[in-house]
Amino acid sequence: MDRRQFVAGAASGIVLLAGCLGSGGSTDEATPRPDGSPGSSRRTATSGPVDGPYDEPAATATVGDPSALGENDRPHSIVVWNDAPQARTIGVRLVGAGGDEPVIQRRYDLGSDGYVEWSLALAGYFAIEVAVDGRAFETAAETDPSFVDCNGSSTFVQVTASGDLASTTVSTAAACPADVPNRTVGPEVTTAGDRERVERRAVGSLAGGTT
Repeated sequence: MDRRQFVAGAASGIVLLAGCLGSGGSTDEATPRPDGSPGSSRRTATSGPVDGPYDEPAATATVGDPSALGENDRPHSIVVWNDAPQARTIGVRLVGAGGDEPVIQRRYDLGSDGYVEWSLALAGYFAIEVAVDGRAFETAAETDPSFVDCNGSSTFVQVTASGDLASTTVSTAAACPADVPNRTVGPEVTTAGDRERVERRAVGSLAGGTT
């Protein structure tokens, strides 16, 4: 299944997937021909936005410290891609609940079908905001503290050919312990080559409590 079908089939929803969901993971499924004979394989929804001419993201960033997560917890993947025939300038930022200043904000020049991927290692309520070709930022999706747990999960944000935004969040369906951290942050940004890490210090709960 290509990205357009994937988002159209589950736009702005949370899809629970049985089994494992890896970064860029995919399964193959035979597409039958009209006469009933086996056809060529196609990607299913678990492939996300990495099928197509680009096997690697144009840029990556890590938000938070993965080593500070629980033993079984996994970062949440955020993928934003340019699903248009032309190149675009796309801004992406992450804003915490009740916060005016973004936790991280970046601008990317993405070719047709290009995408970026952020790894969110902070459990909390964040708005994923996207700006297209200099327009104002719009909220494309939101994260929940439960996204950073033992499951593999991803939020895919599609910038359509018309410039509209669509999103889908997918997660494996494994049961996890109920104890989920909920931390807010103060930024310390370091850059190494084309990979970027945004370190955060836990300073309290986004919901108003303490860690």
